[in-house]
Amino acid sequence: MGTVYFAPPLIVLFAIAGLLPSWVLGGGLILLDVIGLRYLTGSWRAFGWASLCPLTAFQLVSGNPNFAIVAATLAAVCGMTGPLAWAALAKIGPALSLGRRGVRIFAVSALVAALITAPWLGLWIDWVRFLLTTRGDPGWPIIVPFILRLPIAIALVASRRPSLRALAGAIAIPGFYIVTAWATIILIIRLLWAPPKEIAPSPPQPRGGDVQTRS
Repeated sequence: MGTVYFAPPLIVLFAIAGLLPSWVLGGGLILLDVIGLRYLTGSWRAFGWASLCPLTAFQLVSGNPNFAIVAATLAAVCGMTGPLAWAALAKIGPALSLGRRGVRIFAVSALVAALITAPWLGLWIDWVRFLLTTRGDPGWPIIVPFILRLPIAIALVASRRPSLRALAGAIAIPGFYIVTAWATIILIIRLLWAPPKEIAPSPPQPRGGDVQTRS
């Protein structure tokens, strides 16, 4: 079974996608990761620089969209929390990037994902059982043990800084393998180069009776 942290909604989606030709599914995952890397880097030029590292090509064809998942943590602190719900279902840790703003969109996305599994509710029990009993030994070395990364991630969230909250969601991914670490390094470079800011709430619009005119 390996370290499969995917939640039931993703299992159902992959089962449906399995009815398509394999090249369609594989190509879709590559496209998803290309979009994620482009968002992470912030420009096609930076995308090109990141592509010079052999790990980038290895990740893009791995079938595990780590770039897209880490990109979702960055998008969340910029106000787009819909993708974060799916990233959290895939890797759990990205949920730490959720702030006070965007909770409603995150919840709606998570609810839609849960409704997909309505005919197969037993999958949730199997998934929770797997998470509680897995030893997490896929044959890939974990760069830094989860037990050491989790307190750091919590501290980053406690800082209440959007950029650090994005990083928290990335380093809290349980299976922190070399490709996950590379995606996180790209995120760190982006955060240092152009730190994101949460979308500020719109200023209140004056009501008709509140409008003041100069005499």
